[in-house]
Amino acid sequence: MPNFDKIIAGERNGITVYYEDFKCIAIKDFNPVSSEHFLVISKVKKNNYASLDEADPEVVGHLMYVAS
Repeated sequence: MPNFDKIIAGERNGITVYYEDFKCIAIKDFNPVSSEHFLVISKVKKNNYASLDEADPEVVGHLMYVAS
């Protein structure tokens, strides 16, 4: 199981969750380059950001809202 899948599944040893809802989870980056470096991980199964399509504007919009 990839690391992000483990985080989403709740197997979060030592990971601080800053935000979570039914669409995404936001965590502090493991190797931050600044004090405000977070990862917003979609719970919608896609291979990568580039694989999002026209059917996914709500997902992308929600991720951008949470990231802001």
